[in-house]
Formats: sequence, C-alpha cells, structure tokens
Amino acid sequence: GIHAMGLVLRGPTTGPVATQPATTAMATATPQAATTKPAGEIRIDALVISGMDLRLEDRAVSPPLIVPITSFDLEARDLSNDLLYDADKSMRFSLLVNAGKVALPKSGKKPTGGGDVDERELFSQITASGKMSLYPEPKGWFKVSLSGFEIAALKGEAQAAGFDASGGTLDADIDGRFLGSGELDLRPKFVFVDLGVKDSNDGKIARYFNFPVSLDGAIKTLQDVSGQISVPLHILIERGKVDTGSVVGSVVGAVGGIVVTAIANAPLKVAAGGLALIGVDLGKKKLPPKPVDIAFEPAGSFLSQANGGLSKQLIDRLIDDETLQITLRHDIGAGDVTRAGTRTNPPADDSWALAYQFRLKRARLLKERAAVAGQARGELGSGLDAATTLERLRGVERDLAATEEGLDDLNELVRPGAGRQALRRTRAACLAIGEQRLIAVRDMLLGTGIPDIASRVNVTRPSFEPNEDLDGGKVNLTFKVAEKRQ
Repeated sequence: GIHAMGLVLRGPTTGPVATQPATTAMATATPQAATTKPAGEIRIDALVISGMDLRLEDRAVSPPLIVPITSFDLEARDLSNDLLYDADKSMRFSLLVNAGKVALPKSGKKPTGGGDVDERELFSQITASGKMSLYPEPKGWFKVSLSGFEIAALKGEAQAAGFDASGGTLDADIDGRFLGSGELDLRPKFVFVDLGVKDSNDGKIARYFNFPVSLDGAIKTLQDVSGQISVPLHILIERGKVDTGSVVGSVVGAVGGIVVTAIANAPLKVAAGGLALIGVDLGKKKLPPKPVDIAFEPAGSFLSQANGGLSKQLIDRLIDDETLQITLRHDIGAGDVTRAGTRTNPPADDSWALAYQFRLKRARLLKERAAVAGQARGELGSGLDAATTLERLRGVERDLAATEEGLDDLNELVRPGAGRQALRRTRAACLAIGEQRLIAVRDMLLGTGIPDIASRVNVTRPSFEPNEDLDGGKVNLTFKVAEKRQ
C-alpha cells in the first residue's frame, strides 16, 4: 500500500468493475456547457507552494524504485471558478522540482557489488510553465522540461515489464500549444545519452514501436558518434482527441517513423561519423555551460565584483546563443541561519533599549509632523506654492510609519512567550535574505547587455533548507538550451 504520515492506504483487493476507458483531465477538448454561471466568483490570485521533503518508494519491484523529492516550488496565478464559464479568464503557472540522490551503478559499469555503486541525483530538475484558458475550449500553451534523469533507476520497473534498463540519461522537452482550430500542437524532444536498454527475448519494445529492426539495431542507427540519441517530434492531435491514448499512440507512430528514416539514411550517417573522426564537425550542438555558484557572506546580500563577476567566456556564450535559459536557485547556509537568528532575536535588555529609542523617535516625528502640517496649511491658504512642504510632510509620514512598524516588532520580542517564535522570525529573515540575493543576481544579469536576457532568466522562490556545508549562502545558476519554435 501507500505509507504516509503513519497511515497505510491499501489498494483494492479485487479488480475494478469494467467501466469506460479512463483518460486524463485534458480528455475533453470542449468543457461541458455550463448550466448557469455562478453568481459569485471564487478567485485565488496567487497560490504558492514552496519546499518539500518527499520520498516515494515502489518496493513491489526489485531493485525498488526510489524517488526522493527535495525541492518543490509551484506558483499558480489567477485561479478562478469563472475559468469554466468566461472566455476572457486564463491562469498561469510555473513549477520547479529537484530530486535527491539515489544508489545507482557507476557510469559504464554493470553492478556486481557494493563498490560499483555510487550516489547520484535521480534527475537534475523538472520545470514547467504555461498559460491556459478553458472556455469555450482549451487555449494557451505549456512547456515541460526534464533534465538528467538516470534511466538505471527504472531497472526494477523495466525487469517487471520484461526488459532491462541498465544505464544512460534522459533529457526531455515538451512544448504544447492549443491552436485556434482546437488541435493540440505538440513538439516533444527526447535526448538519450549512453542509453543502455536491452529488449525482452520476444522483442516486446521493438514490436510496440513497430520498428523494422531489433531494439539494439534501432539504438545503433539513431546514435551519433558521441553516443547521443535525439528524437525531435512534431505531433498534431485532432480536436476532441486530446487524451492519453491518442498522445501516446501519436508519439509511438512518430518514433517508428524516425527509425525508418534513420535506417534509410544510414550510409550518410556512416560518412558523417568518418568525417567526425578526422575532426570535421557537421553542426553538432554545444552542450550548455556548467552551473555557476555565486557565494555570499553570512546574512549578506551585497553583490561585489569578487563574488558576482561572470567570466567573459560565459557572457559571450550567452550573447551568441539566444536559446540558453538561466535558472536562479538560492541555497541558505548555516552561517546565514546563525547570524540572522542573532539579529532577529536580540536579548531582552537590548530589545527594551531599542524600544525606548523608537518611542523617543516617534515623539519627535509626531511633533515635527504637526509643525510641517501647520506650515502646509498656511501656504495652501495663502495661495503659495506648497509642493516642497507637502513633499517634506510625506517624508515625515513615511518615517513615522516605519518607526511605528519597528516599534511593533520590538514589542513582539519582549512580550511573554516571544521566545517560541524565534525560529519563525529566523526563517522569515533567511527567506528575505535569499530573495534579496536572487534579485541582486538577476539585476546583475540584466545589466550585462545580453540580448533579451529578462525573458531568459527564471528566478525560483527561496526556501528554508539550510546547507550545513555552507557558511554564507549562494545563488546557483544553471543553464539549459531551449528549442527555438518554428
């Protein structure tokens, strides 16, 4: 069963009653006509989910499939029950997921003992974003990306299905758009590196994809000289047929067609491989740059030339290649937590002293506000230009508001039971520091003059997951090549 929070959720003990075939939530291209639109709108302007410690295990197979999710950041905007009734309503979403490490065979080795296994991340990250409207039919777009998935983690699931998956990595990009005609324009691209998959004795995979050759033959035909397989697809799903079966069937047919074409072009591929051996590159795509870390002092958010300067080589690459996307992710350090905790939870005596100073400042500002307000009334009554005085009055009001807020915060620190909120205050301060660091790095990138850089930077929300190996925190820059849409 499923074990969660101390509970065991068991599946059905008998087979389900035969029903109509199930499809995904996108199975109906046009929602059922609404009987009546609700009188009142229920709206969520922003839904944010940040942080996750989730471990999924499938022990019905051997070796078990383990999926450790260490980071989950979801932001959905403009959710409303009117999405089902109003053609002008649309919602937006973005998602970022990271995984932890699992035990996998070392690259290039078959597992024969404990020494041939190491710890690697199940995948680098999953990102998704999109904008959708549902009425009178689905409109909009969505993009999903999976980077660096370790295929060997599926070994147990593959053996249960009758074949073997021993190694390799998978990158996947799925770009989907609902056209005005009601069709779904789907452009998935799958990239396999050093794929190690062996078919069953009866060739189940080859028959499923309708390959004219065995699976081994198809892999060798599709691989380039570096061991990489790229499978770009372009699929149009008819209106009213946007369900799981139609999408999978279209993908299977397209993959089979690619294999047939690759076999027909096999002599050209052999020639290209020979040219590559003598140093002739026939337009092989460059890999994205390696991740870059920008380190900060504990609890500091200042970006200096020492910690914020990107190499000229990296900036030139970003200028030349407009398909490179950047994701900014923040890691909080143990030193950040310690220093932020000290600053947000001062001793009681210091809090009382600061509160007394704030009360004195508030009294002075109240007196100044009364004097400036009187001067402004006199100037306005006399028909004089009071712009300077009014601006001064606004400044006093702003200072007074900030002082009142600070005094409220200090009073919270000295009230009975305030110590129980120390961790909450530390957490809030660390998240604010992380947000300022992400803003600083983003602004640094915007100032480089890289073309269209604002639309190429994805900033994730900071999370409170202290890294004990770090003193100060860091902002991690990861790079990904996005496909240009034709």
